[in-house]
Amino acid sequence: IGAIGHSAGGYTVAALLGARPDLARLGAHCRAHRDDPACAYRDPSVGVTDASPTPFRLPTDSPTDSIAGADVADARIRAGVLLAPMGAVIAPDSLGAVRGPLRLIGAERDEVLARPYHYDYLREGLPGADASLAAGAGHFSFIAPIAPEWRSALGPVAADPPAFDRAAAGQDALAALAALEAWHRAGPPSPILNRVFVLPRQNE
Repeated sequence: IGAIGHSAGGYTVAALLGARPDLARLGAHCRAHRDDPACAYRDPSVGVTDASPTPFRLPTDSPTDSIAGADVADARIRAGVLLAPMGAVIAPDSLGAVRGPLRLIGAERDEVLARPYHYDYLREGLPGADASLAAGAGHFSFIAPIAPEWRSALGPVAADPPAFDRAAAGQDALAALAALEAWHRAGPPSPILNRVFVLPRQNE
C-alpha cells in the first residue's frame, strides 16, 4: 500500500513508515521558535502557546504521555508521498527507521509550516527521500480545488499564490504516489516524479 498525506497528514504517513512522534520536542520547538506559524495552532494545555479564540486541542481521551514516542508503524504501508509535511513533531532518532521509497514535496511559499523546521528538517533527516519544492505553492495548495462559491468562506485554505495551478499539482501528487508504488514493485520511479515540481531537488 502507498500512502499520501498533507501537512499533519504528511507526518502521519511518515509515522506509518516508521517515524515516531515526540510532543516534548514539539513543545520545546515552539517555545524556542515563535517565528513558526504552526505553533499558533498548538494546544495551550501542553504549555506551547497562549490560548487563542479557537485553539487546537488534543483529544481528552488521548493523554499526551501516551502519544509521545509511540510506534505506529504499519508494515502494509510501503511507500509514501509527504506534501508540505509537519516535521517538528518527529523524533530525530526515529528518522533512520523510516522505510520504503519516499517522495517529499515542500511548498515553496509555505505560510503555515516554516520550511526550516519542517520540510528542511525532514529533507536533511531523510537523505534517501526524493525531495523537492513545489514551485509557487502555498501550504494549502495541495488541497483539492475549492468550488468558487466556497472560496470566500474558507479564506486562506482556498487561496493560492498567483499562477499556481492547484488542480494540476493535485494530479501530479497522485501520479507521484503511483510512480513510487511502481518503483517499489519493479524498479526506479518514472520521470513523472519531477514533471511539475520543477525547483531543483534538495538532496543532492
